[in-house]
Amino acid sequence: LRDAFASGLFQRKLQQLESTSVRGAKFMKERNELYLSVQKVVLPRYGFEGSPQGVLDMVKALTPMVMINKEMRQLGDEIDRLIGRGRQPAAAQNKTVQNATRYEVPRGNLQQNDAKPPATDPEPEPTPRR
Repeated sequence: LRDAFASGLFQRKLQQLESTSVRGAKFMKERNELYLSVQKVVLPRYGFEGSPQGVLDMVKALTPMVMINKEMRQLGDEIDRLIGRGRQPAAAQNKTVQNATRYEVPRGNLQQNDAKPPATDPEPEPTPRR
């Protein structure tokens, strides 16, 4: 994603959108559509659906790694800069990820053409009542 967001074509489209659009709901919709034009091509290579739901699934899967891995956090910061978004403080970031409204798209140790996203821990068994 970093490479695609850094491309001249994407950067020109983003610059044009930012210079011609008034900030508001329409701008946010068009900006998210621009993001998705890249994400829908890249995400399936890493086992995620090329859709808004796939973006949310990716964010959910990678958030724990971003929180503990400095390299992934730096990559996330670079992507945020490339897409014209600043990084939020950690507390706000955690809340945003929980609300699944932010299009943060870090890339890390996933290998291209992985068949599925990283596994998550299973739900814990409920404790029996006595």
